[in-house]
Amino acid sequence: MDPEMSLKASACLGKIEIETGATASLQPIRDLIDLPRMVWAKASSELGGWAFSTKTSVDFQRSNALTYDIFTGNSDLDTSIQLVTNSRGKRMAQLYKGIAIGNNRLSINPRIGNTVENDVILSYDKADGT
Repeated sequence: MDPEMSLKASACLGKIEIETGATASLQPIRDLIDLPRMVWAKASSELGGWAFSTKTSVDFQRSNALTYDIFTGNSDLDTSIQLVTNSRGKRMAQLYKGIAIGNNRLSINPRIGNTVENDVILSYDKADGT
């Protein structure tokens, strides 16, 4: 059993929402540096119908791996873009686009990078749910 505790705080700075958090072990430790497992910070905002966010995290359980995640999306346009990279050389980019076809919907999701298979996911949803 490996109990842990997570803490999260948030605040608004004008139109920007700031969130931060940490996960810590509840096991006895030998050194304070052993206490945090992960710390992260995220900034989010919206401009012209587009949501923007950027998140940075450090995972102390994985050799201090530093990860950056950048996201933008527009629900009116049914479109989003995500870029993820980390200090260990992993990279991923994906685009999502939904297209209304009458009452039905076509979704296109190309993904590239060295953390996922380079692929394109296509899906078609009929209005009756099938």
